[in-house]
Amino acid sequence: MKKLKKLDLSWNRFDGMLPTCLSNLKSLRELDLSFNQFTGSVSSPLISNLTSLEYIDLGYNHFTGLFSFSSFANHSKLEVVALPSNDDNFELETEYSTWVPKFQLKVLVLSRCNLNKLTGDIPKFLSHQAYLLQVDLSHNNNLKGDLPNWMLENNRRLEYLENAFEGQIPPSICNISSFLFLDLSSNNLSGEVPAQLTVGCTNLEVLKLSDNRFHGPIFSTQFNLLWVQVLLLDNNQFTGTLSHGLFNCSGLEFLDISNN
Repeated sequence: MKKLKKLDLSWNRFDGMLPTCLSNLKSLRELDLSFNQFTGSVSSPLISNLTSLEYIDLGYNHFTGLFSFSSFANHSKLEVVALPSNDDNFELETEYSTWVPKFQLKVLVLSRCNLNKLTGDIPKFLSHQAYLLQVDLSHNNNLKGDLPNWMLENNRRLEYLENAFEGQIPPSICNISSFLFLDLSSNNLSGEVPAQLTVGCTNLEVLKLSDNRFHGPIFSTQFNLLWVQVLLLDNNQFTGTLSHGLFNCSGLEFLDISNN
C-alpha cells in the first residue's frame, strides 16, 4: 500500500490508537479519519512523515494529549487541515517553536481543540497564508487578542470565518466582497458595527454577531446585504431603528434582534 494516495475511514466506529504503520504511506495525499472513536495522542512523528498530504481531517474522535501544529511545517502541498475536537483532553499548540510553513492553506478548522491553551496566542503561521477560503477557530475560549488585520488583508478571497477574538471589528473586513458566511458570535467584541460592513460585503448570506457587546445603531441606512438569509444580532446593546434596507432582503429566513 505504499503507493496509496487516498485513505478515507470516516464515519465508522474504529477505536484504539492510530497505527504507527500509517507513517509508511508516504504517497498519501488525502487522509480522512474523522467521526470515529480513535483515542490516544496524535503522533507528531507519524504526521511529519506524511509530507505528500494535501488534505487531512482527524476531527471528532477522542484524541488526548498535546499535538504540535509544527508537525506540518514541511508539508508543502497541504491545503486542507481539519482538527476539530470533542474531547477536553486534547490540546493543539502552534507557538512552542519558531517555524515558517511551506504550505498555503485553503481551509483550516481548529475548533474546540484548546488551541494554544497556555499562551492564548492567535496562530502566527496564519500571517504567512494568502489563499484561505475558510477559517474556523471557534470555541477556543482561551484565545485572546483582536481580530488581526493581516488575516483579512492577506486573504482577499476569504468566504467563511469563525473565530474567538476580542476588540472591535476591523474596518478592513468591510471590503471583502467574497464573504459568504461571517460568524463573529459569542466573542468579546465591542464598539459599533462599521457602517461599511453592510455595504462592502455584498455577497453575505449568513451574518452572526450574537452574544457580544456591540452598541449603537444596528445598521446604516445604506444596508446592502441583498442576499442575506440568516441575520443574528441578538444579545448585544444595539439601539435605534431597523434599516429600511432589510425590506429588500427577499431571501431573509432568520432574523433575531432579541435582548438588545
